[in-house]
Order: sequence, then C-alpha cells, then structure tokens
Amino acid sequence: MVKRPLEKLSSTALSGNFNPHVHTGTLRSKFPCRLVYGGFSRGLKLSFINEGGGKISGAGFEKILNKATKVLRAQIKKLLKNQSGEVCLVITKDKYIKILNQIYRGIDKSTDVLSFAYLEGEKTVSGDKFIVVGDIFISIETAKKQAKEKKHTLTSELEILFTHGILHLLGFDHKNDKQEKEMEKFAKKILV
Repeated sequence: MVKRPLEKLSSTALSGNFNPHVHTGTLRSKFPCRLVYGGFSRGLKLSFINEGGGKISGAGFEKILNKATKVLRAQIKKLLKNQSGEVCLVITKDKYIKILNQIYRGIDKSTDVLSFAYLEGEKTVSGDKFIVVGDIFISIETAKKQAKEKKHTLTSELEILFTHGILHLLGFDHKNDKQEKEMEKFAKKILV
C-alpha cells in the first residue's frame, strides 16, 4: 500500500501545531484524514481538516465537489468504476506545505496547492467502502496572499485552488497549452 503524504509528514520531526495524530477514527487505520464534513456526493465524499487556523468550514468545498461531480460525471464514473470515492482536503500552513513540496517534488519552497492522486495503476488506496481519489493540501497563508494580489476574496481563492486540485486528482494537467486550456475550461464550468 502506498504511503500517503500525511502519513509521511507525521513521521517526520515537526514542531508546531500540526499534529495529524489527533484526527483518528475508524475509516482507515494509520491515516489522519477523517470525515469531518460531508457525505457521499454522487460517488464522491469530502473529508476535511483545517490545520491552518481560522474559521473555514467544509461546506463551501462540498458545494465545489458536488459541482465538479456534475461537470465531470463521465470521467469520475470511468475512474471509480461505479464505486464511491473520497477526496481529502487539508488546509495547512506554508511551513508544512513546504515540507511536502520538498519531499514529493524536490522543491524547497511553499506553494499554494498540492494534489496527490491515487487512481493511477497500483497506487490505488482503498478505504472501508470507497476508493481514495486523492489528497489536496492548500496553504492558507499563500491563499490569503494570492487573494489579495488578485483582488478577490479568500473564499474565492480557496475555491479556485480546491477546483485546481480536484482536476489534478481526476487526471487533468497543464504541462502544455492544450492541457492547460482543457483544464481551464473545466475549472470555469465548475466555478460558475
């Protein structure tokens, strides 16, 4: 079984308030992302952890996930093969997303969003009654900076980043202009 980012992060020596071990439950052993908000959303379920502080709820993200499920129904059905899926969202801080960025991408700086897809070949991770589609990490500090730069709300920026993460989990990328245009097209449909 693949070691998920929060498992790896929790095994590193970290100081601060980030303690993934406080999120324990019965859905899957040894993984801290547990259902905090949400239910099944036509095949997709949202698990939400706010380690970044502030009053951010999973409700807005659940609406985005519902919209993405409608817009990308065919892709989701193909990927999940009529099973239910889970998307785990973690709102975190720059210093923790920087660690993940270093571990998984070899880039020693923070970033706005990281997505870890588990639907590719043997990397599939199963829960009790669903397939783990992937984990999305968003830095609240970077999201705040970007919202200010783009002159829109923090909520809007978080929705944009979450949508971007969902698209990556479902196989979209932006390595060339054609891929980027396709990804942008679906992001606009989800965010409308």
